[in-house]
Amino acid sequence: MARRGRGVGLTLMTWGPIPPSGGPHRDRYLEANGRSALADADEHYAIALGMLGDLAASIPIVHSPLTKPDRDARRAIQQEKAREWAAFNEVVPDEIVEKLAPHIMRSENSAVAAFNFLEDHELAETAHAAIHRAAFMRSGFTGCAVYIKNDGVWTRCSMQIHQIRVGASVGIESDFECSICGLLVEDCDVHMSGLPYPKIAAKTESGKCNICDADTCAHEVGKSYEVIAYGNAKNIKMGEASIVDRPQYPMARIHEHELDFGNLREQHDLVANIERGEIQCQECLGPCEGLIDFRQWMPRVSRKDLSIGGAG
Repeated sequence: MARRGRGVGLTLMTWGPIPPSGGPHRDRYLEANGRSALADADEHYAIALGMLGDLAASIPIVHSPLTKPDRDARRAIQQEKAREWAAFNEVVPDEIVEKLAPHIMRSENSAVAAFNFLEDHELAETAHAAIHRAAFMRSGFTGCAVYIKNDGVWTRCSMQIHQIRVGASVGIESDFECSICGLLVEDCDVHMSGLPYPKIAAKTESGKCNICDADTCAHEVGKSYEVIAYGNAKNIKMGEASIVDRPQYPMARIHEHELDFGNLREQHDLVANIERGEIQCQECLGPCEGLIDFRQWMPRVSRKDLSIGGAG
């Protein structure tokens, strides 16, 4: 059957404390995590630039967003930027690229996380720009390969994926205990989610550390440690997943996206080129096309096109 480039893969939820569902606790959670992720993105982007030394002054520059959608103009810009990167790569030693690559990937991933946390915050555009600059550098240095899955061509390119502002939300039935005192969250009026509080280290009935939940760790029993308050889920029952515009888990988002390459069964040369890594996504090199919100995106897909993943 011919594919039409509509499929997406969605992460259902992510590991860690369950985010507050709303109100000032959620606002603090989103801002604190968003600022932390944005600082990490800035730090590792700066490290990557520092590794280039004097060459950083000659690095290709991200093109400004287009004033109106124009696929032909955007494609021409992508091709021009690809030529600029090809010329720049000729003067950058391979060993420098190898060393900076992990830092620019870290910067890109952290920028995506920052944007997911801060999309309704005044720092949203700063995080958005951080994604563009990191993806632009990553694609320029190491490319952005596509891959074959389920008779379709797929990408994990953050430039394409982060612009689709939808996520996954799963119904959960659970008791939520305060991570500091152990009371049910609704019965705890002392500890506010997202803020640090002192907690005495001890062993649980199962022998795990009550600070980090590890079997063995460096936390000394009887010693006080600063611990972030959060709702710790107990007796979890998972329900049906839904597609929403603002998921409770900010990182429960699209993690892969299918491209429209037609029927691969009739394109043997294309398949061979993709498998050799010779087909690259160049979306990262072009200007921003703007965000696609929930109402714009939903008519484009059907339930059978969705692939729901587990915890990420």
